[in-house]
Amino acid sequence: MSFWATKFIFDGIVSDSYGLMCGKLNSSGEDSSSSGATVEIIEEYIPRRVKPYFYGTQFAEKLEFQIDIFSETAIDRYLVQAIEQWLFGNRVYKKLQILQCDMYDTYFNCIISKGEVISVGNEVIGFSCTVICDSPWGWGKKVTQNIPSVAVDQTIEIVNSSDDTSYLYPNVTLYSSEQQFNIRIINTSDNNREMAFTSLVSGETLTINNDIKLVESNKGGIYERFNGVYLRLIRGRNLVRFVGNLTNISIEYIPARKVGS
Repeated sequence: MSFWATKFIFDGIVSDSYGLMCGKLNSSGEDSSSSGATVEIIEEYIPRRVKPYFYGTQFAEKLEFQIDIFSETAIDRYLVQAIEQWLFGNRVYKKLQILQCDMYDTYFNCIISKGEVISVGNEVIGFSCTVICDSPWGWGKKVTQNIPSVAVDQTIEIVNSSDDTSYLYPNVTLYSSEQQFNIRIINTSDNNREMAFTSLVSGETLTINNDIKLVESNKGGIYERFNGVYLRLIRGRNLVRFVGNLTNISIEYIPARKVGS
């Protein structure tokens, strides 16, 4: 992946804190790396059939790219140790943001793997690294919609701006009114797919992670009152009906961002 910025933020720490820059040392200006968008076709051939059965596609790899992280001056061994503790050997994905004007709203959830130390003479000036992301793309700024409920039956427009062409599963929080009732959430843009809950009680709050298929209630026992269908959004415009006595609706998602190669 190519970029012209020289500063970055990793795990909430800006590269200036260690006197570091990012880029490609000894580069000719040309770069070739995986964009992470390679698609694998899923299909099956059977005897006496020329055309295979097509089952869909899936991304075959995550986004990975090479980056050099370096200083304009020699890095002493104490600072090398501090930098390695910050950048390398993480056991979970961390946020990496390249401080470039057309990438300010994009970050990479990644692990940075050290390839080799870059030295001039006997002095360390940087590190050659591989950025390994958690998905085939970067991620954009979180999108949040907070909607006061003004009617028992209301339709809300939710725009899925993700660059991923498959379904998006948002987080939804529902705040109930002061009386017992049922809730129906119907995405009319997705063949009227319906999520439903029955017998909500006064003051009950539902927190729904549609991506990992998890529903939580501050009153408990929610799965016995749930139809097991989760809300998903098609790419683009979705018209979603919320039927029930709600006081507030919150919808959140993080869009995928394809940043090119």
